[in-house]
Amino acid sequence: MDFENVNSMNRQLNLISGNLFPMTANGFTIGWRIYSIAVWLLMTVECIAFFSGCAMVPKEKNINNGMTVMLFNVEVFSLITRIHVKRGLIMQFIRGMNDSLRTRDKIMKRIVMKVVRQMQTPIKFYLLIGQLTMTIWILLPLGEIGKKSFFSYVDYKIPNAISKQPFSAMTFVLGIMLTLFADVYLLTKKLSLDSYVVHMVQLMTAQYQYIALKLAEMFQNGMSENDYKAENKHQHEIDQRMKREIRALCLRHNGVTQMSFILKELLSFHVSVTYICNILRYCCIGVMALDTISRPLYEYVMVLLYLFSSIVEFCMVCFCVQELLNASKELTDKAFHEDWFRCRLSIKRTFLLMITANKLECKLAKVGNFNLALPSFLMIFKQAYAFAVLFLKIRST
Repeated sequence: MDFENVNSMNRQLNLISGNLFPMTANGFTIGWRIYSIAVWLLMTVECIAFFSGCAMVPKEKNINNGMTVMLFNVEVFSLITRIHVKRGLIMQFIRGMNDSLRTRDKIMKRIVMKVVRQMQTPIKFYLLIGQLTMTIWILLPLGEIGKKSFFSYVDYKIPNAISKQPFSAMTFVLGIMLTLFADVYLLTKKLSLDSYVVHMVQLMTAQYQYIALKLAEMFQNGMSENDYKAENKHQHEIDQRMKREIRALCLRHNGVTQMSFILKELLSFHVSVTYICNILRYCCIGVMALDTISRPLYEYVMVLLYLFSSIVEFCMVCFCVQELLNASKELTDKAFHEDWFRCRLSIKRTFLLMITANKLECKLAKVGNFNLALPSFLMIFKQAYAFAVLFLKIRST
């Protein structure tokens, strides 16, 4: 097992999206690099056309359709840039993780695969529903082609300025296709970004769970053998074996702690930006949903489906961060309920030192209020609701 091969879905999304986040020391082939450049060029052209279109359409159109996409663009571009800027630190994290994963221990493999598989269904769901709703939403204006001959920027669902208005139906269709391909890639890049971050968090969670399980098993096996051979000449050998095992676990724990510091340095900015952007995004989607109530039912359903898929995506990230926090806090809990107090004094001292060190929780946020966890998930919705209500009151006055 290694960082790249343990999660094939993450690897495939990384390639298809064109993000090309670090996976191994070997890098990527020339073909994939050319493909990534082509994707970025397409998205850059669409981004320029989108922001130009936003500047030329009424404010109401921007609020209803433009703000969500604008926030999405800012979030994706800033976070992807951040990961590539921290490429050296990521490679350091990957090397440390590969050293831990390249073991023949079946327990490690079982824990890693169990943790990694947890998020594959939510990722597939978000990919399917998110791409479906975005595609239908962008293609909705095609129904206007038979009704008029010339079009303007307000006819697009997502503002787009690729030509001077008014323009022909052919230019209108080309604009829709450009928006469709660019935004499909934008959503794929966002999903790949989340998958990559979740992958790092899950591997860290697996490391903590592995240490916790091995520590509990060490005391279980040691105590059962001590009971069986209470006055036996092999008592000394059993104690020496337990010393070696707990020393090896301490070394592994030190390595995992160092990786947790690297992960915090990598993801602290990511956590803060994601927290703020999601408050604004759910606020905009809420306003958008209220505005589409008076429109055809299918538009309202599309907005609700997109909202639901984005909630699943964000809940997935919060759940994984919460699992990491729990695993880091509960490292010694299982072992503490075993008969560790019956061991030799040196083993008890080492275990108590591990309990003391376990107070260093693996929190990814440098600012406590911006931490992504399940309590934060609810807090973000409360704040988004408050902003939406405030905005609607200001707009109505």
